[in-house]
Amino acid sequence: ETWRTQGSRDEGVDAVAVKRDPLGVTVFAIQAKRSRNVIDPNTVRAMAGVMNDVNASHAIVVTTSWFGKASHDFAARNRIRLINGRNLKALMAEHLGVDVLIGLPKLPPQWRQQDIT
Repeated sequence: ETWRTQGSRDEGVDAVAVKRDPLGVTVFAIQAKRSRNVIDPNTVRAMAGVMNDVNASHAIVVTTSWFGKASHDFAARNRIRLINGRNLKALMAEHLGVDVLIGLPKLPPQWRQQDIT
């Protein structure tokens, strides 16, 4: 069960998903970011507060771009899943059967490949 939140003033939540199983209910807060640049770590950090506000036990941040090391580190400690542009493209092909073009710019010189994978 999934629903979109209102378009503006969504307080950081674009959608809420609820997974029900014999062990209980899991609520996910979902934020989508369309960008051609690295997602600011503060976006990911803010999801921890959003999870509390909507009583979600997990969060997902989806982007057409990528996340840096600070975002990955924070997400790993806080039940937040990060889905970058390459992962999003693969998920859309796998689950929707569509091939999409998500353009990612070159990495800045100070970045390493493991910072975004």
